[in-house]
Amino acid sequence: MAGVYEKLPALTATKTILRFQDNVEAVASSSGVKGSVTDVVTDPGFSNAASFIHFINSTETHITNNHGAEKPPAGKDTTPWGANRMIAVQEPDPALGTVLQLAEAAGGLQWLRWELINGKPVAVFSFSVPKKKTRLAVDVCCFPDVIQTGVARFYTSASAPILGGGGSGGGVAGNMQTNTNWHNFKTVAPFHGRLFIEPETGIVVRMITEPELKPSDVVHQMDTRIDFGPIQIGQSTWIVPVRTVVNTVVVPNGDSQAGTYSTRCTLFSSEYKDYRLAEGK
Repeated sequence: MAGVYEKLPALTATKTILRFQDNVEAVASSSGVKGSVTDVVTDPGFSNAASFIHFINSTETHITNNHGAEKPPAGKDTTPWGANRMIAVQEPDPALGTVLQLAEAAGGLQWLRWELINGKPVAVFSFSVPKKKTRLAVDVCCFPDVIQTGVARFYTSASAPILGGGGSGGGVAGNMQTNTNWHNFKTVAPFHGRLFIEPETGIVVRMITEPELKPSDVVHQMDTRIDFGPIQIGQSTWIVPVRTVVNTVVVPNGDSQAGTYSTRCTLFSSEYKDYRLAEGK
């Protein structure tokens, strides 16, 4: 099956991404992210608004799908990810042809169950790709690396006059500076997932991939669901991605060495439209 999707021609499309996020205020237009900002209104007397998922914004980009795999954008992204309280997935969605090859090399597909999609029965198969056979890249931007420099002098009420402290109690004096550098989280992870296949045609209508990340990683989860459907260009019909959903859980403060940490959930929902043959194809 993998070869079928690799024979797809180079196509262009418009990709619209909706971002939903918890544990964050509505993002200002000065954050560098294009699109409108809308926050969900909840009754503060009912529950904590931070516990809800908020619609943050929508962005529209033009992408190229080359032989079934989405190409990374050509231009450099200057958005201050991380500093603007949001993350960005840097790697394109997993390519179906690549996932099929890795699954077959790792032992093939295992029958799981029947399921209805769009009112039609599809066969669901599971697969698992171990660390030694994987090529699934996880690249998420950005997480802070906090560096503190300077001198801190802790004092008591007795030593305050000598160390430059004030007041009758203890405290800290000195010159401390904090610098924050932002970096990507990158790894190549083992993963498992499921394929949803039409029994009559053998066409994959849905693929789910779930990387197996370490508890110590600042990215805890990055599950991806891709729905495929037919599009017609001229006299030809192609099976292409029509919708993706990426569910992430990250530690927004990075590896701060703190005793406790908070997590942030971000959901990306993407729709594809206006598929065309790439220029010169």
